[in-house]
Amino acid sequence: ASHNPIEYNGLKFIVRGGRFTNETEVAELLRTQDLLGQTVDKVQEGLGVIEVETCAGDGHVAKILDSVDNEKIRAKKFHVVVDAINASGAVITPTLLRKLGAEVTVINGEQTGKFAHEPEPLPKNLGALGDKVREVGANVGFALDPDADRLVIVDETGTILCEELTLALSFLSILGSANPPAGGGDIVINLSTSRINEDIAEKFGTRCFRSKVGEANVMGKISEVHAIAGGEGGGGVIYPSINAARDSLTGMALILDLMAREDKKLTEIVATIPQYEMRKDKFPFAGDLPKVYAAIREVFPDAEANTDDGLRLAFPDKSWIHLRPSNTEPIVRLIGEAPTRERIDSLFATCGKCLGK
Repeated sequence: ASHNPIEYNGLKFIVRGGRFTNETEVAELLRTQDLLGQTVDKVQEGLGVIEVETCAGDGHVAKILDSVDNEKIRAKKFHVVVDAINASGAVITPTLLRKLGAEVTVINGEQTGKFAHEPEPLPKNLGALGDKVREVGANVGFALDPDADRLVIVDETGTILCEELTLALSFLSILGSANPPAGGGDIVINLSTSRINEDIAEKFGTRCFRSKVGEANVMGKISEVHAIAGGEGGGGVIYPSINAARDSLTGMALILDLMAREDKKLTEIVATIPQYEMRKDKFPFAGDLPKVYAAIREVFPDAEANTDDGLRLAFPDKSWIHLRPSNTEPIVRLIGEAPTRERIDSLFATCGKCLGK
């Protein structure tokens, strides 16, 4: 189930239009969950037709290839290393990359579902990928999570990039394309995603909207404002002209398209992106969150407040903090960003006092 350990494995439900279920649809599924225990024949008899699709991957790869500059990417003959974490992307990812003319080195590429390391694509879990990029002299490395919706990038030096940069680089690729798809150039991110993306939108003269945390919420906002693309800072790229969900394969193609178009190493491209200090913490908490929100707002009366999903405060110096309860654990998450480490640490210390930490 996404980046979680195997004991939390589960199912993803996709509805008409190719998007994942939203909160209302999940509630409806739960109300009818007894149907899941019936035999296939009974479900088929009662609800409609069951179809088996064994070539969906081929169609998805073809759609991605149609959306990037194949000739320019192939001409570069990129060497790409992929950590497929023994899961969903192990077969389709090398197929896509080879069709883009890449030499592909795969680690953890057996589709066994038995993960070779902790499955979340965090730097502490991706040392082998960085080592392999350096060993073979690759241009880039890509790390997937088990359901292949998140993408983390390793540059040509073997350095694991912040997961927030996946989305930023993808937006640079889309907005800087000579022929971006119709529908306008606005982008959507969630309230906990880096403001690097706001800077990128400003560079291209477009708007950056924010939604509540959660893929379904981002996709809902994309549809509402007719945005060209969106995503979440954990490495989740949503490009609706290809897929109405986070998609690592789309992200890989966009990154290679950007590298080919710019004719630069990844480190050179990253050096052009604004730099911020980001911090992400979580705390056990079972108290009165509205009271905490009020206390924080009292300390920062001049900050711009957003209460769509917990409390997010934005400051004139481009700093921001976002405090929200977890949907799955008795904790609160505090995420923030600032131009300097001292500034973000100061903001977190103040919020910690309000939380009684």
